[in-house]
Amino acid sequence: MAVKGGFSWTVNTLTPTLIGFSIGANKQIGNTVDDIAEQMQAWAQENAIWEDRTGDARGGLTAEASHRGFRHEIVLYHSVEYGIWLEVIQSGTFAIIMPTIEHFGPILMDELSIGVGGGGGEE
Repeated sequence: MAVKGGFSWTVNTLTPTLIGFSIGANKQIGNTVDDIAEQMQAWAQENAIWEDRTGDARGGLTAEASHRGFRHEIVLYHSVEYGIWLEVIQSGTFAIIMPTIEHFGPILMDELSIGVGGGGGEE
């Protein structure tokens, strides 16, 4: 005997799961960006090839991570006013900002692709 009328109750489990994944992945991305920023700062300070007579230039190399919603960034900079000259003098021979970014860019991207479920790593 067929029932006419009635109702159907459907529970949407996909949307809450996707929202939870997105929030969890964003937190994981933020943590990875924080870790890489710390590594970048230490690496830049260790690998700057110029002689730092006072310690101010080397100690002033700073990498800061910031997070706004789903946007994450790392800013690497000199805190001494003459830092720009350390980057450009002798056609960039003593530069440390771009070499640091070039070194850590692939590391960050690899970490992110592993961290959020991508392939990552070497095959």
